[in-house]
Amino acid sequence: MPADDVIDLAKRSEVIVYAIAIVAKDVPASRGWADAELMLRSLTRETGGRLFVATEPPQLPAIYMQVADELANQYSMAYVSTNGKKDGSWRRIALQVLKGDATPRTRSGYYATKEKR
Repeated sequence: MPADDVIDLAKRSEVIVYAIAIVAKDVPASRGWADAELMLRSLTRETGGRLFVATEPPQLPAIYMQVADELANQYSMAYVSTNGKKDGSWRRIALQVLKGDATPRTRSGYYATKEKR
């Protein structure tokens, strides 16, 4: 399945994707890894998740704790769109924090409801 299809499926499923890659630090980066990393970064960014890259297995418990902490400290927000069209189109959203040093991590948008015919 092409990468764009995977990303689209994840967005339609409304899931948050966290990815963990283990990359040997002594091995030079390859074109294959660069392509995989780009795809993983796109997938995690578009779904509101995050990509972690570990260079050795002992780093994994700390990464698991970071993911667990993020999942345990999520907030839900809602809004009502001013666009009333029920066309099933992708609608991009952005969230900004105006005060403080919090970094919002959200999915990049949503698919509008599609009118049933």
